[in-house]
Amino acid sequence: MLVLLALVLSGCILLYYKHRSAQILDNIYSRTSHKLQNELIELIKLKQGGTASITLAISNDISVKEALLKKDKSLINFDQLIAELSKISDYKNIWIQVVDKDGYNFYRSWMEKKAATIC
Repeated sequence: MLVLLALVLSGCILLYYKHRSAQILDNIYSRTSHKLQNELIELIKLKQGGTASITLAISNDISVKEALLKKDKSLINFDQLIAELSKISDYKNIWIQVVDKDGYNFYRSWMEKKAATIC
């Protein structure tokens, strides 16, 4: 009788332990997942802010405005800007694209053929 009671009690303890272990593990996974999601969101926001700053600077570049007005993409060259940004920032392998008012890709820093539609 005492052996049977010990077996039943051991079984109950084992079931409780397995259930509780699963709960703790799920909790750890959930917290880790939320932490990683929040870190990713912060990194994306940080990159978006930097990208917006670069976009604003490029949009105010006189050579871009002249190239669009004259329809002469040879007036645009961002090689030096890309090299400098790669050295002084976390931005590596930067691609710059200029789109005209009609939605045509006027300039791509990463391609030889610069004009193509993106619509």
